[in-house]
Amino acid sequence: MDYTERVMYVFQDTDVLFFSMVTHEYPNHCGKSYCLIDTLDSIPYFDIHKRLSIQDVTVRVESIRHFSVSQMALLVENAYVLLAGSAQQRSNMCEVLLAVAWICGEYSQHVRNQRGVLESMLKTKPSVMPGHILSVYVQNIGKLYCSLMSQAEEEVDALKTSPIRALRAFGSSGKSV
Repeated sequence: MDYTERVMYVFQDTDVLFFSMVTHEYPNHCGKSYCLIDTLDSIPYFDIHKRLSIQDVTVRVESIRHFSVSQMALLVENAYVLLAGSAQQRSNMCEVLLAVAWICGEYSQHVRNQRGVLESMLKTKPSVMPGHILSVYVQNIGKLYCSLMSQAEEEVDALKTSPIRALRAFGSSGKSV
């Protein structure tokens, strides 16, 4: 099976490693593309007892934000796989999906397939998610929807004005039409 392995290390200054992630991206497995995060580890820097989460790193490290959001979008789109285990496994995965949904909503401008992520979030079965996670989903569904509507509005505005600009150019060419 063909796949792409990606390894990411984030350093503070030049020599302090504080985050690492290893992923395997499968472009076409049984007609589906997906990404597995094999290793996700944060190394505490200031406080030995506090661990950084992917949410913390996404917020604090702008240089990896786009990559992080794209990976979180893949998790949202494949949440049904994460929620397929036992009740305990689902409980753990729900907590992961809380952070994932927040990241996709908060940084929706970095989500390539906003509509796909939005539709995946809307397909979530409320019966398998605790209320506090559903509330984060609802909040970030709204953010994604607003972002999509904003883009649609810009596209409609561009469609309205581009023919007018083109016709003005025809008129100012000096040729009779």
